Parts: sequence; structure tokens; C-alpha cells
Amino acid sequence: MTSKSTDSGVILAQLEQAIEQASSQYFRLVILAGPPGSGKTATMQSVAQKIGCQVVNVNLELSKKMLELVAPNGPGRSRG
Repeated sequence: MTSKSTDSGVILAQLEQAIEQASSQYFRLVILAGPPGSGKTATMQSVAQKIGCQVVNVNLELSKKMLELVAPNGPGRSRG
């Protein structure tokens, strides 16, 4: 087994553990960050399928738009 595949296995195990711990919390949120094309979405989908969880993928662009909507002076808020 190569070092890269060993690292991937450790990361997957840590991710599974984080998701299982989050399942007992009120907010079931796990944030996975990494460079574009690093396999974040594929990894989350794989782990979620394995342990029976649902994935909601909120990318950076969508999260910025969501923050704009709830910001104190964001769209739909009075500025007065």
C-alpha cells in the first residue's frame, strides 16, 4: 500500500467517524475543505453511501449567496 493510499484510508476513517459523531448532534454538519479537484464531493458521497447518510453539497459560490440573503443588509432587508 502506498503512502498516498494509506493517507486516503486514514482520511476516510476520520471522515466516517466525524459523520457518525455528528449524527447524534442537533445540527448534523461536517465540513470538508480542500483544493478544487481534490475529490471532496466524491469522498463525501462514498462515505455517506457506506454509512447511510444524506449529503448536501454547498459549494463556495452557493454559500456566499446564502450568506448574502441572511446578512443584516442583504437583499430583502430594510436599510433604514
